[in-house]
Amino acid sequence: MATLPLTLRTSMLQACDQSRLRGNVCVASTATNSDLYSTFEKWKSARALLSTAVRVYLAASTSLQSACILPATKASERDLTKDIMLAIDSELKPLEDEELSLREMRVSLVAIRNSSPALALVNRLPPEILASIFTLSKMHCFHDNGSKSSFHNLTGVCTYWRSIAITLPGMWNHIDVGPDTPLAVTNLLLERTGHQAIHLHVHEPRPPNDLPTAENKVAEVLNILECHGKRVRTLDLETYSYSRSLVGPVLNRWLSVGNNNTTKTLLVYRPKAGMMLTPEGYNTNMTLASRSENANAALGHLTKLHLQNVRFDWDSRAYRNLVDLQLSCFCNPTSISMPEFMSILSENPRLAILKLSSLRITSPDDWVCRAPITMSALRILNLFHIDGDGLRLLLPSIRLPTSPIEVGIGPAPFGQVYNELESFLANTQLISFYCWQDKTEPFPGWVSMLRLAPYLRNLVMDELQMTDKLFAETNTGGPQAFSRPHLDCAIFLDSDLTLNGLKALVDVCGIRSLRLERCRPPADESGGMEDIRASLTEAYPDLECIVSDQATTGQLEYCKIFER
Repeated sequence: MATLPLTLRTSMLQACDQSRLRGNVCVASTATNSDLYSTFEKWKSARALLSTAVRVYLAASTSLQSACILPATKASERDLTKDIMLAIDSELKPLEDEELSLREMRVSLVAIRNSSPALALVNRLPPEILASIFTLSKMHCFHDNGSKSSFHNLTGVCTYWRSIAITLPGMWNHIDVGPDTPLAVTNLLLERTGHQAIHLHVHEPRPPNDLPTAENKVAEVLNILECHGKRVRTLDLETYSYSRSLVGPVLNRWLSVGNNNTTKTLLVYRPKAGMMLTPEGYNTNMTLASRSENANAALGHLTKLHLQNVRFDWDSRAYRNLVDLQLSCFCNPTSISMPEFMSILSENPRLAILKLSSLRITSPDDWVCRAPITMSALRILNLFHIDGDGLRLLLPSIRLPTSPIEVGIGPAPFGQVYNELESFLANTQLISFYCWQDKTEPFPGWVSMLRLAPYLRNLVMDELQMTDKLFAETNTGGPQAFSRPHLDCAIFLDSDLTLNGLKALVDVCGIRSLRLERCRPPADESGGMEDIRASLTEAYPDLECIVSDQATTGQLEYCKIFER
C-alpha cells in the first residue's frame, strides 16, 4: 500500500466522510445537489490518485526488494543497505496505520452501499416485511462452531436493518450464559428480548485440571436465573465437567421458583459426569431438591424432558403429560421397575418420542403385564443399552401405533428376544429401523426380522458380523415365506460384510441405495470394500452404492439419543 502525502490522505478521508454522511451518491449535477456532486467528484479524483499511487508504490517496492537482496561487495554498499533498512523500518508503522484507515473507510462505504434501495432492492421492502424475513433466520448459539459473533449478522449489515432487528425480541431469545460466555453478551441479549419468554442455555466447558467451576461464575448464572427465571421457556444445561457444582445449584434454583407455567422444556446433558445427580444425597449442591411443592409445581408443566445422568423420582410430576422423554443414566447403575415404567407410560398418552438408554429394568416376582399400553402418538422409539432381560420385559408392555414409526434398538442379543420382537413389531408401520447388534451374541439370521416390517424403507445395521446365512430358523420359514420390504436406503456401520451376503440382501429387499460406512470385509475374503462396491454396481446397475470412512447415522434421529 502506498505511503501517500499527508494532504492527499486528508483530502481522501474528508471526501469519503462527506460522501458517507450525505447518503446515496447522485451523479446528476443540479442546483439542489451541486454540493453532493462536487464531493463525489473530489472522491473520484482522490480514488484515481490512490489507484495510481498504489501501482507506482508496488512497482517501486518490487524494485527496492530486488536491489536490496543483491550481495554487497563494498563497505559503502553495506552501509547504504543498513541505512535503507532503518528507513524502511521507520515507515512500517505509518504504513500499517494507513492500511487500517483505508480498510475502515472501505467498510464505511460498503455500509452506505448496502443501505441504498437502488443497489440493495431488499431495502425497498417495508419494515414489517423485513421483520418477518428476519424471524426466519437461523438461531445462533454462542457456542456453535464459528458462531461467536453470528448474532450480529443482520444488525451489522446497515443502520436500516439494525433498527429493525433490535426491535424483534424473538430474534434474541436464545440466551447463552456460563463460565465461558462473556457476561456482556448475555446481558445484551437479555436486554433485546424485552420481557418475552427465553431459551436459557447454560454452557459449562470442561474446567482446567477438572476442577469445579469457580464460585463467582456459578453465582453469575444463578443471578441470571433469579432475575429472569419466570420467563424461561426452555432451560438447557450442557456441562462437560465431572463435577455437579454448577448443574446442581442451577437446577435447584430453577426448582425453587415454584409454579412457573412458562417453562415447558428441561434439557440436562452431562456426558462427562462422574456421578448421577438425584434426589438422594447429603450435600445440597450435589442433591436435587425435587420433592418440594415448589419443585413439583415447576416440573408439572414440562412437555419435553431430556435427562443425561440426572434422575428425578420415578413418581415425580416431571414424568406426566410429556410429548418427548429421553433418559440416559450410564455413569451409575439406575433401575426402574416395570410397575413404575408402566405408570409413566400411562401418564403420557401424547408421548411422540421415547428414548431410554442404560436403564436396568426390573420386575417384582409377582408382577404380570396384564395388557400392553398402546402408545398411539409415538413416532420414535429408542431402547439403547438395555440387556436381554430388560427387553423381554419392555417389549411386551408397549403396543406400537398403526401409524408410521421409527425404532432403534441395541446393542441387543436379538436371538434371545426374537419372539418378543416379532410380537412387538406385528401390525405396525415400521418405516425406519436401527439395529445395533450385540457383538458378544451375534444373530446370523437377522434378515428374518425384516419380514416383520413390510413397510420398512430405511434400515441401519450397526456392528453386524455378516455371514452367508441370512435367515433365522423360525416357524415362518426361509426366503420363500418372506414378506419383502422395498428398502429405499440401507446403511451398514462398523460391520464385517461379505459380497454374497450383500447380494442376497439386495435381491431380497430391492435396495435402491446402499451405504457402507467404516465397514470391512472378513479377514478370509480377498479384496477391500471398494472391490465389493465395484462388484455390486456391476451386478446391479441401478443400485447406488457408497463406501465411506465417515458415519452419517448421527444425523438420523432414530439412531441416537438427544440432539447433541
